[in-house]
Amino acid sequence: MLNRTNGAFTGPAGRPTSSFSSDRARHAVDVALKCLREREQNERVRAVALRAETLRNEIEQWRTQPPSMEAREGAMLRALSIHLEAVALSRESDRA
Repeated sequence: MLNRTNGAFTGPAGRPTSSFSSDRARHAVDVALKCLREREQNERVRAVALRAETLRNEIEQWRTQPPSMEAREGAMLRALSIHLEAVALSRESDRA
C-alpha cells in the first residue's frame, strides 16, 4: 500500500509494526476465546479453543522475537478463522 509520499505504508507512526499487528491478533483471539467460554463445551468448541490458545501463545512470543511478515500474516489469517468459527458456534447455540 502506498502513502502520500508514494512510499510503502509501514503502520502508525511511533509504533513498531509487530506490536501493532500483535495487538490486533491478540484482541481477535481474546474475543474468540471469550465467546467460546460462554458456549456449551463440546468437542468442537474445545478444539477451536485449543487452536485459539495455541495461537495466543505464538503471538505472545512476538514480544521477544518479532515474526517475519509471512508468519504475521499467517497468524492473522488463523486469528480470523478462529474468530469466525467462534461466531458460527455462537450462532448455532443461539438457534438451539
